[in-house]
Amino acid sequence: MERGLLTTEYLSIYIIVFGPLFTVNIILGDEVIYVDILDEGYFTGKGDYQFDIYRMMREESKGDWKSFWPKTNVFWLHYIADKLLTAKKLSRPKKDSDQYDYYNAIVGFKKRALAKNGGYKSAMEAMNQDEAWRI
Repeated sequence: MERGLLTTEYLSIYIIVFGPLFTVNIILGDEVIYVDILDEGYFTGKGDYQFDIYRMMREESKGDWKSFWPKTNVFWLHYIADKLLTAKKLSRPKKDSDQYDYYNAIVGFKKRALAKNGGYKSAMEAMNQDEAWRI
């Protein structure tokens, strides 16, 4: 498990990354019993970006939920950025406000995270390389 804390004066986001995702592993002696707990409803849901994330995860993992797929964590960071900009109804702050740089950092990260010409391969890469985390 990886754990990170991003803090600003106005907002704290806790990111807890579990891998592998969406599985239950029961260890009995030397044997690991694997249970896939995702049902098809996760992939057919509509109305929230989270269902697109599930479909993106399935495509990235090719349905192999036993393995760790670091890019899926980038999908969830993108989801958080999207929710901050849409669900919280953040309006664009004035250029002279303290919040202007934070808002633009979220907008920029959202564009870069899943960019067609690459994007980030893992949450750690995003947090280490993206300027949004340095504000």
